[in-house]
Amino acid sequence: MGVSLWSGKIYQRCRLTEFPVDGDWVADPEDTQLCSVERQCAVNRWCGSLAEASRSSDPRYALNADIEINRDTAIEDLNYGFSSFNHLAAAFLTIFQCVTLEGWIDITNLYTDAYQGWFVNIYFLLCIIVCSFFVLNLTIAVMLLKYEELDKSDSGSSHL
Repeated sequence: MGVSLWSGKIYQRCRLTEFPVDGDWVADPEDTQLCSVERQCAVNRWCGSLAEASRSSDPRYALNADIEINRDTAIEDLNYGFSSFNHLAAAFLTIFQCVTLEGWIDITNLYTDAYQGWFVNIYFLLCIIVCSFFVLNLTIAVMLLKYEELDKSDSGSSHL
C-alpha cells in the first residue's frame, strides 16, 4: 500500500524555478522538507519532483539524462533516501525500521509533509500496533514455546 501511495513522493521538493532550466531542476537548499498540497513552498518557490518530471512528456520538464534523481534525497533530514516507498525492497526496509520502533516517528513526519497527514498517521500507527506490538510478540512467544518443548524433550536424554 505504501508503494502504491508514496512511490516517488520522496522527490517532492521546493524548487528554485517553476520548470527545469538547462535540463536541471535545482531544489531549494534551505528547505529540506517535502512539499505537497498539505505543505506549500515559500514565495517564489515551486513544488516539483524530479521523478515525475523525468516521466513527463511535457517538453517544459525535459531533464538532462545525466542528472541523478537521488541527489535530492542525499540529505540527512530525508534519511538519505533510504526510508522510502519507491520500490518494494525499500518499502520492506522502511516498514522493518518502523516495526523495530527505531526512528519510525521521523519517517511518519517525513511522509506527513508529502501526503495527507491524517492518513499517514493512521497508516503508521496501525503498522506499529499490528506489526510491532502484536506480530513481533507473537513470533517471540512461539519461539519461546518451541525452545521450552525442546528443553523438556532433551532433559531425559542420556547425553546430559
